[in-house]
Amino acid sequence: MATLSFSWYCSVALLFASRRVAGAYERSRKWLDRFAGSCYLLFGAHLVANR
Repeated sequence: MATLSFSWYCSVALLFASRRVAGAYERSRKWLDRFAGSCYLLFGAHLVANR
């Protein structure tokens, strides 16, 4: 499990070290944050509704 986690995080770090990928992420960051926030809100509403 430790090897898998290490491999994953190293791959992500190397990917985002690329200027092209980092630039694309920076341009779409606002929309990705909104999407992730919406998912968290929906999940929280689901938890409250099923309580």
